[in-house]
Amino acid sequence: MGEDEHVRGASDAAHPVRAVAEADDAVQPVDESMAMAFTSFAMEVLGAPGSAGERHLRSIASVLPIVVWAIDEDRRFTTCFGGGQRRLGLDDDVLVGQPITVFGELGAEAVERVVAEASPHAFMATGETDGAPWQFWNLVTPVPESRRVMAISLDTTDQYVTAERLEAHSRINRSVAEALRDSEERFRLLATEAPIGIFVLAPDSSLLYANPQVREQTGRTLEDLLSPNGAFETIHPDDRPQFIDAVRRLFDDHEPLLAEYRIVRPDGSLRWVRVRISALLDEHGAAAGAVGSSADVTDHRVAEERLAEREERLRAIVETAAEGIVTTDGSGTILEFNAAAERIFGVDSDQVIGRLRWTDLLAPEVRDGFQARFESYLSGASPTLVGLGTHELPGWRADGTPVPIELAVTEVTTGEGRLFTGVLRDISERLEFEHRLEHMATHDPATGLANRVLFRAQLEDALERARRTGRAVSVLFVEIDRLAPVIESLGHEAGDELIRVAAERIERALEAPIGFTTLARIGTATFAVAVEDLDDVTEVVGFATAIVEAVNEPFEVAGDEAFVDATVGIAAGDDPDAAETLIANAALAMGRARTASVARYEVFDEDMRGAVEHRRRTELALRRGRERDELVLHYQPVIHLDDERVVGVEALLRWRHPERGLVGPNEFIPVAEDSGLIVPIGAWVLRQACEQLAAWQDALDVELSVAINLSARQLTEPDLADVVATVLAETGARPDRVTFELTETMLLADAAIARRTLDELKATGVRIALDDFGTGYSSLTYLLDFPIDVVKVDRSFVQHVDESSRDRSIVAAVLSLASTLELDVVVEGVETTAQADALRSLGCTYGQGFLFARPMPADELAGLLDQGSRP
Repeated sequence: MGEDEHVRGASDAAHPVRAVAEADDAVQPVDESMAMAFTSFAMEVLGAPGSAGERHLRSIASVLPIVVWAIDEDRRFTTCFGGGQRRLGLDDDVLVGQPITVFGELGAEAVERVVAEASPHAFMATGETDGAPWQFWNLVTPVPESRRVMAISLDTTDQYVTAERLEAHSRINRSVAEALRDSEERFRLLATEAPIGIFVLAPDSSLLYANPQVREQTGRTLEDLLSPNGAFETIHPDDRPQFIDAVRRLFDDHEPLLAEYRIVRPDGSLRWVRVRISALLDEHGAAAGAVGSSADVTDHRVAEERLAEREERLRAIVETAAEGIVTTDGSGTILEFNAAAERIFGVDSDQVIGRLRWTDLLAPEVRDGFQARFESYLSGASPTLVGLGTHELPGWRADGTPVPIELAVTEVTTGEGRLFTGVLRDISERLEFEHRLEHMATHDPATGLANRVLFRAQLEDALERARRTGRAVSVLFVEIDRLAPVIESLGHEAGDELIRVAAERIERALEAPIGFTTLARIGTATFAVAVEDLDDVTEVVGFATAIVEAVNEPFEVAGDEAFVDATVGIAAGDDPDAAETLIANAALAMGRARTASVARYEVFDEDMRGAVEHRRRTELALRRGRERDELVLHYQPVIHLDDERVVGVEALLRWRHPERGLVGPNEFIPVAEDSGLIVPIGAWVLRQACEQLAAWQDALDVELSVAINLSARQLTEPDLADVVATVLAETGARPDRVTFELTETMLLADAAIARRTLDELKATGVRIALDDFGTGYSSLTYLLDFPIDVVKVDRSFVQHVDESSRDRSIVAAVLSLASTLELDVVVEGVETTAQADALRSLGCTYGQGFLFARPMPADELAGLLDQGSRP
């Protein structure tokens, strides 16, 4: 028997659906098994709104004289579409949300009966639309496990005649039968084209019909499926007993079957199908068969399994996470509590979940406040949730000890309502680390005292208090002098130890019962003290004296004895906005004290303020002068003492001020050093001197060298050697004719940096001269440790060289040492003929001083050289 014969055989069976007629006359229904199959198919498709199956169903139904509709628990339409609506003057889904009134009371009664009896029913409904009569045959089917129904309405109006209905009854029945047969063919087409499997079972559970989709799902032919037990054999052996038992209940108790089973295909592969089967009842309420649908849900099951695996992995991640993870419901009651949260709060999850609110994890003093704010947020009274984002909160462990936590909260709304998930971590170590960092940022690591940053803040607070009380605040700057020789001879560790001991001595000196004091280390060898609650600045002089005396005592460091001095500068004030000015005034007073011959402390006064203002104005004028080309170079000759030939020049910076005239270097060089202007000015001097040297080389038949003074700031510039090499290349000056002069104090500031810079300069081919030789601390050491080519003897040894045996001996010793080390010697400050003669007698080769020539402009020196290279 072919497929069509199987369907016909099913339709020839006794009708299982009792007809509900408009009158007492029996209604001849269409083939209910096919209608039930279509209903089951529609029920499956409409379970996935917006799917391709739904679109396909709507497309087919739109050309058929049918209406597909569904009613929810409130007896309102949720779906209504199909070509049959045209008879009713309706469009698709126009009835959605409306109560079932279009079919009158019969429709409502049929729906209630279907729900009450949980079995399908049919009824015929008639009516009029705009005066035109209509008639629909309706099959209503319950949706399993719900109070909803699904229905198919067939338009039989063409077979319905209102006049003389009883006389034409037989004719109408024949027309209806023909229409129903036509509809049966269309239902068969739907079943064949449906995207899900559709099948019909006989009362003995054997398969009567299976559409192509069932065959595709199982991988079997129709003959295999229709054979005895053929359909059951497709079910996986482990699932087969449950399936057979469910089918038995279906026929015995009319209990709808809705479940998922595994199908074993001939190639051994497995597919999951969702099966939905409903019993077809005859007029006696007995099961005359069953109709079902099957949908391949393998991809869905695989997705579910993957989701389950992901959830399991997520659960493992949550449980092994370093951060605590706490989830609560909308009331704040804890639902989840991972292992990290247990460690943070010292409590097991079973003691927390369902028993505590998240606010119970906070410190008692903030718990009620946070709970109130949380409830305010839940009620909508507060627009924000405390903790939404990242916040630091005081947590509370089960043993009653506090624990600082960082909490970030997210809120989601699910089918279970509002859920809150908090990710938290114990930040005790981080806070401790931050505290250490803050302490390091505001304290000196060697002494533990406040540093410059903290001192400035503490001074501002003290000045604010002084403003309110009307009492002064004094600042003392304490400089430890002569620390550098200690470091050079005993090492940096000894220097650090000396500073620590000095800090302790200063603290003890400040223990006198006067005001409140703050001590800080603000530089390598500089301390600052703020003293509050003073009536007069003279009260703090006692502190200064005690500090000087304490520091001047000998120090025992590195197993040796060391001596240093203390210099103190004092300034007072009460303006909270002038803290930096007060600090600057104290520093200025300390500088003044360093030059004093007796006292080792100075109190800032208005004369110093005037000096500061003068210095500020000088800096501004110097900046403008540099921009206006007011700086010039003068050159002082270096003489060969034997024949008084000019063998070189020293480039000396001058400032041609528009109002003050020619300004000497002693007035503006210190300002340039402090302000940093010396770096660009020094670069300008270098270029000017080298250009002038190259010009002399080309224009004059003389061999000259030029000496250029380096500043301490220039010596620390990391690119100094690169700048020199560039200038030499661009100007054409011979490197061996360029000498850089620096003092011993510059080498003393940072020997390592000085040695590296001088080595880099020597690599360019220039020469290095040590200026003011004999006035420093370790001149002989410098001659051995640094790449020195020339020694310039300080003028202090020349003044009495013609009459003092001591000075003659010193110069002679220098000459002898230089000869041994193969160094050239230039004696500065030669002002008399007697001095020149004395130097010649000692064997000195080169001299420089007013006796021979004063510094002069380049053009004037050029004229002198052109006359014979003699001044």
